[in-house]
Amino acid sequence: MRRSLVCLFFSLTACAEGGAPGGTNPLQNPIITRFEVFPNPQSPGRGPFEILAQASGEGELRFTWSATGGLLSVASQSATASGAVLIPSFSAWQPPDLLGNYEVSVTVQDAGGGTYRRIARFQVDRNVTRILAPVPAQVSYPDAWPL
Repeated sequence: MRRSLVCLFFSLTACAEGGAPGGTNPLQNPIITRFEVFPNPQSPGRGPFEILAQASGEGELRFTWSATGGLLSVASQSATASGAVLIPSFSAWQPPDLLGNYEVSVTVQDAGGGTYRRIARFQVDRNVTRILAPVPAQVSYPDAWPL
């Protein structure tokens, strides 16, 4: 009965046989520990924008990139993680010519089927593309938002 209450507390879907939350090792699920957007230093606000995701997990990690518009340099890639090693994945995003708000996302999946997703948001205007989220890497706040 006590194990059942522990599983109920952590969510029934996260329990494996024997009542351990998250299976045999709940720390094996992948997690994106770093997610940053880098503006193009030669053409700030125009693109392409480099996006970095670093993930930790166990076994093979598969990164899948997608965008609601524009072009991505990398759609997917895989790497094998071991222990506490962080695995990086990069993609460059070129904004479309159409005005509007766009998202670029990366999902990391481990061999056990666990997934984790992060999203970068952009606003394409006539003369500039603004990074809405996350806060741009290595750029002071006012420089990231040319008005």
